[in-house]
Amino acid sequence: MKNKIFLSISLLVLLFVQVACTPVEGVLEVQIEPAAQVQGEENPLNDAKAIAKLLLGIDGNFLPLEKIQYLTAPCTTADGLGGPPKCAEGQADGTLIEVFPVGGPEGSYATADNIESVLASMTLKRLYAVYEIPSDTYTDEYCPIGQYALLFERELNDIPMPITAHVRDGKLVRLDFHFGVSEEDELQSIPVELVLIPPAGVEAWLGTTGQ
Repeated sequence: MKNKIFLSISLLVLLFVQVACTPVEGVLEVQIEPAAQVQGEENPLNDAKAIAKLLLGIDGNFLPLEKIQYLTAPCTTADGLGGPPKCAEGQADGTLIEVFPVGGPEGSYATADNIESVLASMTLKRLYAVYEIPSDTYTDEYCPIGQYALLFERELNDIPMPITAHVRDGKLVRLDFHFGVSEEDELQSIPVELVLIPPAGVEAWLGTTGQ
């Protein structure tokens, strides 16, 4: 009963955000091996690691809001899926608003008013892998992509519902909620040369080996 209530609350949180981008899913079986990595303090993956630790609660209990990159877009009063964010009640068509893209079966936008609820609903199990975002990943002017992807394992009622967090320039720029696909299948759809941290190397990369 508790799990059913939690699942309902999590799905309701996603319904509160506005309709936006919808990433395309695909599955391709490949052997995953780590790509070459840059060593040292200048490694650009250090920013992605910091975001991963914050989302997992390793370096604090929440992600600082200044680590979230909003985009400014004109809202629309038009019905239908996709396109720019929908105007809130009382907002005129074309009003510039700040939103954060949340991809999923229909896609959505979060705002500063509900982004904390969206993050709280994620209930991440662990970081599964890190990869460079493929160039053919769906994107448009209202749905940017990151440079690196943090693929997190997540389950609700024993159903896999992984999340991909897009990171660019040290900030979270997009979240993709996946349904009906496991994190393993999601990673297999990524070209092997783009996989930077495979599942076997995640704990060492995060510095959590043995914890």
